[in-house]
Amino acid sequence: MLGWVVVYLGILLVDVIGWLQEMNSVLYAAAGQWLLLVLLPGLLSNLYFHRFLQQRYSEAYRLARAFSWLHPADGWRQQPEIIRAVQLAQQGQLATAQETLQRFQGTNSLVALGAMANLYRITNQWEAFVAWHQQHPERLERHPQLLPMLVRARGETGA
Repeated sequence: MLGWVVVYLGILLVDVIGWLQEMNSVLYAAAGQWLLLVLLPGLLSNLYFHRFLQQRYSEAYRLARAFSWLHPADGWRQQPEIIRAVQLAQQGQLATAQETLQRFQGTNSLVALGAMANLYRITNQWEAFVAWHQQHPERLERHPQLLPMLVRARGETGA
């Protein structure tokens, strides 16, 4: 979440400068920054997650691309690539999707964790997912959005 901290601090800095200098135009600029860099990405990410859960991947891809430009930190730059891979898997191009998602294997961001979880899901490697969870329990337990996939993996394997 370092990216969000930087965005908030940057907007706060512009806001404080405008307040100290008593320049309304700078205060309006800070408000514009907040709308463009905080509110709009928040709305886009909400729409993105709904489209992703509905498996409407082409729409989710477009929203993820827009979000990645408005908020390029915290792994969001890679999110469109992950969505494209999941879309390819849905279209039956499993080898290409698997190859794309495997590039995130050594990364520790939330987006990379999601990519790895999706790799295990689309390839039905539930045993590997459970083993991966057992190797990195602290990484996955900090991200409750991965819990449904873990529950499914445990159900599929009987673990």
